[in-house]
Amino acid sequence: MIRTVGLVRFRPGDSDACYVRKSYGAHNNTCCNTANSKQRLHDCIGQADGRSCRPSLEALFSWHPTVMTFVCMLMIYEGIGLFSPKNGLLDGKSHETKRNTHSFVNLLGAYGIFWGFTIVTMAKFQHNITHFASLHSTLGACAGGFTLFQGLGGLATRFQKLSPVTPKNMKFGHALCGVFQYLFTCLAFITGISTDYMTIKTTPLIQIILISLPMIAFGTSSPRLLNRLLSMVLKPK
Repeated sequence: MIRTVGLVRFRPGDSDACYVRKSYGAHNNTCCNTANSKQRLHDCIGQADGRSCRPSLEALFSWHPTVMTFVCMLMIYEGIGLFSPKNGLLDGKSHETKRNTHSFVNLLGAYGIFWGFTIVTMAKFQHNITHFASLHSTLGACAGGFTLFQGLGGLATRFQKLSPVTPKNMKFGHALCGVFQYLFTCLAFITGISTDYMTIKTTPLIQIILISLPMIAFGTSSPRLLNRLLSMVLKPK
């Protein structure tokens, strides 16, 4: 009996590693039917006899959602919330303290995002999988691009004397990139829950909980970002 998930067909003899591999659209669907335990999956690429195996796609790829969830739903979110005038973690602290902590937390967040992208890129290159073939990966790339621009804008605001752009415009651009960056991040997170990998590895209840995280995060952080943008636009010269 052949079963189908999405557009991928699976046969009873396919190993668990083959199941994960096919779920992510690998071009070479040669799978070894040797006995692979769930504790140590192997993905046999181009070897019909099953003697030459590489570490499974799942073993490497599983770090991508783990790192991205921690970074985007906690560190970047808290980096935004540090400037909240009320109920922030640094409530009552000076603006300089908030700005330095904001820079440090977001720097760590950017570092985590870099490794999240690196992990999924390595996994796809290693297993010959098409890049940016899904809505999730496209939105993730947009989020990564805005993260880069936001980081450059943050550096420009820290070293204002070296930039020809006025401080007001630099801060406005930094905040505007932040809005789009977190919007695309949350959209990428939501679409990632519906991928074959997450569908296989999580239950419907866990999926509902994970989908609610970016909705809550963007719903509570976007008013702070929008208020900051409006205050910059409406602020008298």
